[in-house]
This record gives sequence, structure tokens and C-alpha cells, in this order.
Amino acid sequence: MPPADSLPADARVMHTTCWTVVLEAARPGEESAGALEQLCRLYWPAVFGYLIRSGMEREAAQDETQDFFADLLRREGLAGVSPEKGRFRSFLLTCLKNHLANARRDEARLKRGGGQSPVPLDDAIANGIAREAITAPEPEAAYDRQWAESVMQQTHARLGAEYTAAGRPERFAALREYLMWDGGENTGRELAAKLGESETAVRSAIYRMRRRFARLMREQIAATLAPGEDVEEEVRYLARVLA
Repeated sequence: MPPADSLPADARVMHTTCWTVVLEAARPGEESAGALEQLCRLYWPAVFGYLIRSGMEREAAQDETQDFFADLLRREGLAGVSPEKGRFRSFLLTCLKNHLANARRDEARLKRGGGQSPVPLDDAIANGIAREAITAPEPEAAYDRQWAESVMQQTHARLGAEYTAAGRPERFAALREYLMWDGGENTGRELAAKLGESETAVRSAIYRMRRRFARLMREQIAATLAPGEDVEEEVRYLARVLA
């Protein structure tokens, strides 16, 4: 998982739910254009991973990713959208498959966007996704893997932003290596010496950080679900995808 500060600033925090953004975007007007663009930026790795595993060359996958999100930003494919359709990641994958089917029926279409890139695709991240996605058993698995990693990255970024807002970015930098890793009996020992604190204090800080991360992750996931859907079930699915 890349460090939080490697993520673009506008991709670090989602202030509303995915479905709220999409429902607002489906209505006339430009009020939600920025939020929808942000949502596209957050989900491009999943779409790109799916296309790579489907057999597209990297350049073609990048072009198709841009074309797909250009459609969304023009509100094409959002007609009749409803949270009752379920998880946002499933809805977006259905939109992608429909987009690809339409593209195959119109292979001679001009690329939309006038040569512009509606969603910036970071080359370094794209290279990593391409290497990882090609090993997935199927395109849907590559899509879900990138979705899960995106959730983790966003959560990591939100947690780091909280420490920074509290004036403690250095503390987060010191603690974050223990966020997903348990050093066993030595957990916190070297860090305690470095910070000039007791091991007990450091272990408590790591514990609180992990609890806050788990809460933020659940909030992040809940934002992608329709009302009434089980957040814990989706958390378990994310864990299986990343295992």
C-alpha cells in the first residue's frame, strides 16, 4: 500500500457517500461535477485492473479507462441509477461491462474527451496495477483487489490527515509501520526508545491507532453501500480479497 502522502490531495477524503454523489450527478446541473470527478479518481485503479486482466494492453486499457470515466462525467450511464442496485463497486462494474459492450458495437467510434484526460492516471501506480492484475484468476478478481486496496489507501490517508490536523504528523510517521504489522514481543520496544516513552505507552498508542483505522475503514466501506446493507459482511469480503 503506498503511503498516504503519495495519494493526490483530492483523493484523500470522501466527505459523502458514493451513492449520494452519483444520485446528485444523475440530476441536471453542475453542482456535483467536482464530487463525481473525485469519485472517478478514486475508482480508476479498479477499472484499469479489470481491463488489464481482460487482456488489454496497458496503453489500450488506459485509453478505455479514460473513455469510461469520460462517459460517467457526462452523466451517460447514470440514467435510472438507484442505491437499491446494491454495492457501489458492483454498480460501477456493471456500468463498465455495459460500456465495453457498447464500445464493441461501435469500434469505429471517435475517442471522447477531445484528447483530454478526465481522470489523471499515475504512471507509477498504473505499472504496479498492471503487474498485479495480470496474476488475478479473472478480471472480476483484479477489479475487487484494486477496490480493496483503494479502500485501504483512502483509510490510511484519512488517518494520516487526522494526525496532521492534530499537529502530530511525525508521530503518525513513527507509528504507521505497526498499523498492519505486529512485531511480536519486540513490538514498540525500539520505537519506545526512539520516542523516549515507555513500551506500555507506545503499545497503547499503536492499539488506539489500529482501532481508529478500523473505524475509518468501516466508514469508508459504508459510504459505498446501499442503505441497509451489512458493513461487516463487506469488511470480511475485503479481508478475503486482500488475504
